Amino acid sequence: MSTQNGKDDWDKVVGFVYGIVTDVIPGTDDLRDSYTPSNYADYNTGLQNADKTSNVVGAALVVDGGKDVATGLSVASTSATVMVASGGTTAPVTGTTAVGGLTLAAKGGLEMGVGAVMLANTSKNSSKGYDRGRGRGTPVESKTLWNSKGKDKMGIDVENPRAREGQIHCHDGKNKYYYNFREKKFTSAPGKVNELLKRKDVQEAIKKGEQYLGL
Repeated sequence: MSTQNGKDDWDKVVGFVYGIVTDVIPGTDDLRDSYTPSNYADYNTGLQNADKTSNVVGAALVVDGGKDVATGLSVASTSATVMVASGGTTAPVTGTTAVGGLTLAAKGGLEMGVGAVMLANTSKNSSKGYDRGRGRGTPVESKTLWNSKGKDKMGIDVENPRAREGQIHCHDGKNKYYYNFREKKFTSAPGKVNELLKRKDVQEAIKKGEQYLGL
């Protein structure tokens, strides 16, 4: 899937993977700032979705693990009581059942532990917010790269705020056309707009914009 600028959703995928890893493994929080995304918004959306998933999974592990612990201990306790009451005559059967109950309880305890760790890590990670990732390019809200000198009042601007995807666009006073980095043209723009890309000064403006974006 591609964005209007010809970029894909890879940053969302990376954000989700890094998010899950840091939610599961304690002490790996810095990993979230080790990646340099092309799209900070997508990357942080991936992290946020990972935290939401980890909260659900972690809570489910705690609940299900608690049930397994209760069931396992109950089975083990009942088996031990039966074994004592029978004077040990049912030991082969009840002993096996008791071991099974304790095994289930141990499994449940492990699930609870993993779930609790996930919930704790997720709470810590989400509390630091979603403005993560190593810096790329030069942050700029909006900067004009080129302006026409004619009466058509066309211009080319670059925007690279951390809160959303950086982009280059051309405007003619009424409309805005986004530059597609993959196709090297302004998407859905009329011929006169893309004809500008043949000009050396416009080509230099695009290159300058790409430098702002860290491309």
